[in-house]
Amino acid sequence: MLIDAGVSAAAEAVAPTGYGWALIKMIGALLIVCLLAYVLLRYGLRRLAQPRLAERQVRVLDRCQLSAGRALWLVAVGKRIFLVGDASGAINRLAEFDPADLPETPQASRRSFAELLRGKRLPSDTLSAEERK
Repeated sequence: MLIDAGVSAAAEAVAPTGYGWALIKMIGALLIVCLLAYVLLRYGLRRLAQPRLAERQVRVLDRCQLSAGRALWLVAVGKRIFLVGDASGAINRLAEFDPADLPETPQASRRSFAELLRGKRLPSDTLSAEERK
């Protein structure tokens, strides 16, 4: 009995109690969960998505919105290319093209948003010092 009282008193002295300690433990657990989520989203999903993207058989090559609820889609399925019309939810195949008949599209340059902003000039930059006054 005396030993049990000594053990429980020692346990209470070692483990702090109260709302402050609970708040610190909760913030620590939240930081660990956020760190794990960041690592999984940053590195885990990229590795899972890469094989699927390489094996895709259906790709949307281009899309042209004609009006509200109407659009044209250029879709590649394997080595075949289709022009598909979408009108109010009804999808119809309009034409099929031979890949050799389609023109090559230039690849868009992959520039970051900061690079795009640096290349953009504001109208005030084009005015001379005298014109600004």
